[in-house]
Amino acid sequence: MSVVVVSIDSLICEDLEYLARMKHMGPYLEKAGCMKVVPIYPTYTYPCHVSLVTGCYPDKTGVYHNCSFPGKAWQWDSSVVKVPTVFDLARRAGLAAAAVCWPVTGGADMDFLVPEAWAEEEGGDPDPVFGRLCSEAGFRYYLRHKDLLDWMRTPGMDLFASSCFCDIMRENDVDLAFVHFSYLDHQRHRNGVASGVNAEALSFIDERMGEVFSAAGDDAEIIVLGDHGQRGFSRFFSLRKLLDDMGLGERILVHSCSMSAQVYLSGIPEDEAGAILSDIMTGHPGLVERILTKSEAREHHHLSGSFSFVLEAADGVSFSDDMDKGVVFPSGVSHAAHGYLPRKGPFPPLCVKNRRLLAEWCDSVDIAPTVMSLFDVDMPCDGKVLEMA
Repeated sequence: MSVVVVSIDSLICEDLEYLARMKHMGPYLEKAGCMKVVPIYPTYTYPCHVSLVTGCYPDKTGVYHNCSFPGKAWQWDSSVVKVPTVFDLARRAGLAAAAVCWPVTGGADMDFLVPEAWAEEEGGDPDPVFGRLCSEAGFRYYLRHKDLLDWMRTPGMDLFASSCFCDIMRENDVDLAFVHFSYLDHQRHRNGVASGVNAEALSFIDERMGEVFSAAGDDAEIIVLGDHGQRGFSRFFSLRKLLDDMGLGERILVHSCSMSAQVYLSGIPEDEAGAILSDIMTGHPGLVERILTKSEAREHHHLSGSFSFVLEAADGVSFSDDMDKGVVFPSGVSHAAHGYLPRKGPFPPLCVKNRRLLAEWCDSVDIAPTVMSLFDVDMPCDGKVLEMA
């Protein structure tokens, strides 16, 4: 038996009714058990995907943003993850594992690895990046299909992911396989949240899923899930520009997670910075919903890092690092985002082929231990094994 886990970035439960009418996902969903997933905070792609393969919250994984700070480099390399992953446990159990375009897996010890990555600059040569991050066998599949890549853009990245993944599955005996598709997320940012306005992206995903189903084979245990939802917004708030205008831009540093922001301090006491942020919240109503201290973020949301505060945006607002468009400005072509507190929804689904799930809800940290339980491998983590029939 092989277990295949497919992450459709930004897939939400409301999409399932739409997908149920499609050629490939329709028959799958007829026989799949589905439940709603509460993601981790922030509902951001890289932290979410790390929690999906570790069963741990960001206060343990050490991954709480897509990018490092202050360098803002994309966190491609698995060495930043501070706890064991399903791939580590698979290696110890003698299982052959594969991951294609799964975030934060670069350099991980597995048989077939083609991580999510791209050339450092648009138009640059991606070979050195993938050569460093892929497994030896994975790099051969990268070379076979790299012409499908269009830097970091979709749908090229998803066409590349599907092609590499399907060849790996058809040509090798793989026990545990993960693949990540991101086109729906990119289109949802541009079009908004509703399934109907993302019809083309959902149709595209259905075609990729048909390829995955065919390559995995009828006997595979196939799990389809989303990593986070998205919410619509109409305004950007550049807290960074506001602080810069106040002469505080080098002392109170902002790292946007779209609908939340992580705030770092340099040479300013925490109580003073907290008072300044509170004054900003009061003086600019309707932009910031709440301010969390570091201890509050850890205690209530399992989120910790080298930041001092976390700011949650008000409904209809997304943080921006843009310094050129003013403090508050219209959203333009970007109409939905994530990074918000996970209980706000909408929620991603977890769907398991030919299984009945015995609850309506789960936490995203429950997925990794549940996957490993299918191989009778225990995974110490924050999550629990879900009951299935």
